[in-house]
Amino acid sequence: MLLELAAAAGLVAGIGALWRGFRAHRTGARVEGIGTSPIATLAAGEVRVTGVVETAGVTLRSPILGLPAVYYDSKIRSGGDGETNTWHDSRAVSFFVRDGGASIRVLPAGAT
Repeated sequence: MLLELAAAAGLVAGIGALWRGFRAHRTGARVEGIGTSPIATLAAGEVRVTGVVETAGVTLRSPILGLPAVYYDSKIRSGGDGETNTWHDSRAVSFFVRDGGASIRVLPAGAT
């Protein structure tokens, strides 16, 4: 009986991990389909840029590791199912992204 219960719990946990992986893959594929643009020649709309993040005067301190950050999404989960959040905190501040000589200010309101 105990072995069957452990096997069922492992199956449920595996299906949950698979579902979370597919969800993360969908999000990554959506961003991956956007071409990277140099900051100096950005067009209006949704774009993807790469470069060095520079603070805009204010930084955060991540609550779990205590590292400086411009964005964090921290969760502490309890139980073995991985789905029960006992604590969750998400914060963001504006920052700059610089590539070469150009930079752009990012206002991450509503970022995920």
